[in-house]
Amino acid sequence: MSIPAYFPFRSAAVRDSYFAYYDSLALKEWPVASEKRMVPTSYGETFVRITGPADAPPLVLLPGAVATSLMWAPNIWALSAACRTFAVDQLGDVGRTTCIKQVRRLNDLLVWLDEFFDALKLRDHEVQRCLPKLAAVGRPPS
Repeated sequence: MSIPAYFPFRSAAVRDSYFAYYDSLALKEWPVASEKRMVPTSYGETFVRITGPADAPPLVLLPGAVATSLMWAPNIWALSAACRTFAVDQLGDVGRTTCIKQVRRLNDLLVWLDEFFDALKLRDHEVQRCLPKLAAVGRPPS
């Protein structure tokens, strides 16, 4: 079964309308400057918001179900002060990540994440180095 280019939306028009709303929401809600990038994988292009110092340890932020990278907006100021954050739109869910291959099992998601990490040249041990630094981060200015 082939996946339509507008998946998971019902049509290209619905997708485009959602993207316009999503982009306007991001402009209002995302409190720090970020680089927006589409990262190629065999499952489709993965949308990611990258913030924080380029030389800081990386921290990959995955959303919960039926959420996007914008779920991290309330915390991104503090997280990106200590880490180079990579806030991802989940494969096969709402958001800007495209899904061109069916996800049938957990292993499919793990392969997708491995490809995403490889494309950004991130490795597990590098991502884990950021966690202790988060304890020293304060609250954003009022």
